[in-house]
Amino acid sequence: MNKLKVIKKDYTNLIVFALLLVVLILMTVGFSYYQKTLSIGGSVILYGNGNIYISNVQTITLRNATATPTYDASSVDFNLIFDNANQSNNTDYSAVFDVTITNDSVFDYTWHMPNYHPTVYGINTEQYYDTSLVSYSVSGISTGDTIPSKTTLTYRITVTFTNPQVNAEQFEIDGAYHETSSNQEVDTGSLIASAVLHSGDLRGSNAIANYQMEVINTYSTAKTFTISTTDSAKFVATTSGGNTPVQYTIPANTTQTYNFSLMKANNAQYGTGTQRVDMLINDGTSNINANYVVALVDQNVFYPDTTAPEIWGVSATMLNDAGQVAVSWSGTDNVAVDHYSVIVFDSSDTEVTRVSTSDASTSITVTGLGDGNYYFTVIGYDTATPSNTATSEDISRANTGRGHASRTNETNYTWYYSIQLNLTGLNSSNSATSITRGSTYETTLSAPSQGTGLPYANNVTITMGGQTVNNAYNESSGLIRITSVTGNIVITASARDTGGGCLAFGTKILLADGTYKNVEDITYEDLLCVYDHVTGEFTAVYPVWVEKPMMDSSFERVTFSDGTLIDFVNKHCIYDVDLRRYVDVTDRNEFHVGTRVYKVNNQKLEIVSVDKIEVIEQDVWYSNVVTAVLYNIIANNLLTTEANSSISNVYGFVDNAIYSDNYQKVCEGPKLPYELVAGLFPYYVYKGLNLQNAYSLLNTTFQYNLVSRIVFENTIIPEQKDGKYCFIATIQLKDSIQKFDILEGDTFVLPSGAEYYIETSTGTRYYPGEEATIYYNTHFIAK
Repeated sequence: MNKLKVIKKDYTNLIVFALLLVVLILMTVGFSYYQKTLSIGGSVILYGNGNIYISNVQTITLRNATATPTYDASSVDFNLIFDNANQSNNTDYSAVFDVTITNDSVFDYTWHMPNYHPTVYGINTEQYYDTSLVSYSVSGISTGDTIPSKTTLTYRITVTFTNPQVNAEQFEIDGAYHETSSNQEVDTGSLIASAVLHSGDLRGSNAIANYQMEVINTYSTAKTFTISTTDSAKFVATTSGGNTPVQYTIPANTTQTYNFSLMKANNAQYGTGTQRVDMLINDGTSNINANYVVALVDQNVFYPDTTAPEIWGVSATMLNDAGQVAVSWSGTDNVAVDHYSVIVFDSSDTEVTRVSTSDASTSITVTGLGDGNYYFTVIGYDTATPSNTATSEDISRANTGRGHASRTNETNYTWYYSIQLNLTGLNSSNSATSITRGSTYETTLSAPSQGTGLPYANNVTITMGGQTVNNAYNESSGLIRITSVTGNIVITASARDTGGGCLAFGTKILLADGTYKNVEDITYEDLLCVYDHVTGEFTAVYPVWVEKPMMDSSFERVTFSDGTLIDFVNKHCIYDVDLRRYVDVTDRNEFHVGTRVYKVNNQKLEIVSVDKIEVIEQDVWYSNVVTAVLYNIIANNLLTTEANSSISNVYGFVDNAIYSDNYQKVCEGPKLPYELVAGLFPYYVYKGLNLQNAYSLLNTTFQYNLVSRIVFENTIIPEQKDGKYCFIATIQLKDSIQKFDILEGDTFVLPSGAEYYIETSTGTRYYPGEEATIYYNTHFIAK
């Protein structure tokens, strides 16, 4: 940073000197020498030093025309002929060319409007026609635009033609597209002129129309110039008093605006009522093109008008007012448009309604439509008698392009939208099932059941028209608000379980290999150390249920007599030595200071007692894990289980947390058919939680719906392949573990190499060659 400051300081004077030098050069050489002028007309005029030239002319489109343009560095001949030999007189005629200019010089050039004055010659009739029948426009560049040094620029010229007769004829468009002077170097300056586009009225008794001309003089001396037209047979440029010539003097290096007027020439003939008048200025040495103005005149040469108006750019915008669509378009006619009509079609191409403008306006609002699919076709009517308009064939063949009839694409228009609430354990304050487009939808969610609360924002899905609506739900108040409804609304949400229990992030879970992982890091492939309530031994089992990380606003910190700490979030269960069962840590009648629980030390059960229970109001992330069949996990070395795994207590316990004789009775008793809970759990959960033994819990406190909601909404789901869940089977040998990938429900053949195998979650014995059906991650110990 210091080095940069030194450099800036050392070169400050040099920079100032360089800027002053540039200013002095411009003052000495003159503005005109720095910014040279390029004027491109029918051919091209080049002002200034350097090599700037026409480098390419390309024909883009021809409609009822032929053209073979030729060009050199400074001129273009389009060789353009419009032909109606095989066409009706209401056919469109146009030709589009791209002209490319290359500036190889070291100067910037300023561009003028083209100096192009075409005539219309009938080859068959051997006569000239009104030049107003042909017109042209330039796009991609404007007068005064700069063509920088060492650049290439392409702009577009569109020539259009109005057919003056029905009989077959070929109309040759003469007139070179060229410069108004030869290629010469003018290093003292230039005049740039542009008439201000304006429509003057020379109809009826109006003898004179007034206009303005903007002129730039880049010479270092004043310049005198005259204003004239390119077609003196029709119009004469005059002063406001009707005098000629129109002559002015512009000071050096200035921009000025000058007034001039137009009068009709004696015996002038006009084939149309709107005439384009190309303007020139002359500095005493050459004519300089100066844009054009428009003169309104009384037509005194008449051609039969059989051409219908042309339409394009039709768009339809649905309004919030029911049944209303705003339709807009562009349109033109070779003479004049009287009015337009919009025809509304449904998806079966049946006309639904038709509305018309009262004049040549190019927009209208359609009303009274019902929900459905529509497209809108626009046609025009001109001022001829009878009026020319689109034929029925034009209308039936209309597309979104330009034509005598033009249309929109078919689109669905709906003003009334449905509201679908998929709520579990929640109430909504708004019972409406539909809403009008543009309205605001509001409802407030509430969780009426004890042990439930409002869902977090990431557990609420809101869509409108199939698109997700973000930030519409306030998890603190339960308010859902959607402004300006534009589609069907679907809201899916479930009450948050404030009664289910979990372990705070950072809780250490004991793995089968004796190491620990934080609860938030446990996956389905982690082999955990668990207590086998059947054998009274520790074994290794995989999780069957891993909860997604969640957040709550408080937790319960329990301190035990040996200093062990554990943080519980809401309900969770821990084994009570004296009550001989798992108890809920939030139930103060069962879990309190003095409660004795089991702690695991070197795979032995030791007893510790609760020393302190604190409720801490602080945001906390939590998660949980349940192991297959045996349910329990060793968390911070304490024997715990998920609160909703209360099926563990059904079996009853004796000393050392071993199942009582009731375990065998339940296993041999009636089974809970999967069909009764198929809509609540995947089959792997039914098998992994050993819910077939939960028959005795039907119609009791076992919360099937709560467990189901947690499984589907809050649980990390195992991977799937070909519609099946992907699981593993592992075999623990003496010094290693072998792993096999198995799809849910497929069989696994126990390999040779052991006398027999024990499947750790159920204690089932398998012999080599026997098949075991895999429903969840399963571990076998070789014996």
